[in-house]
Amino acid sequence: MSKPTIKNSTVVALNHWTKIIKEDLLYESGNTGEYLIVERDIAVGIIPLFIKNNEPYTAMVKQYRHPINIEVFQFPMGSLEKGCDSKKHAMDELKQETGLKMGKITTLKEYYVEPRS
Repeated sequence: MSKPTIKNSTVVALNHWTKIIKEDLLYESGNTGEYLIVERDIAVGIIPLFIKNNEPYTAMVKQYRHPINIEVFQFPMGSLEKGCDSKKHAMDELKQETGLKMGKITTLKEYYVEPRS
């Protein structure tokens, strides 16, 4: 399948954390379609690992998530504002959400939740 032509691109929703864009597409076949893109800021996620009484532990936080209308357990995380140091921000998020302080931090992986150029 070849890359479609974008005929129109419109921001349909926008807040501090999320932008939703609707693109009207034209394919080589003449078919049309639309694509919704959800753009989020870069974020940090923390998987805290620590030893207590010679046993390994981690920490999660319980948070309400509106789209699914329930509270879920997840690792601490937070949006990273432009120009912010990611390691410092991860340390701040962990402290804010769990009360824990990090001794050492290791970046495991960077990835795109939803790729966008």
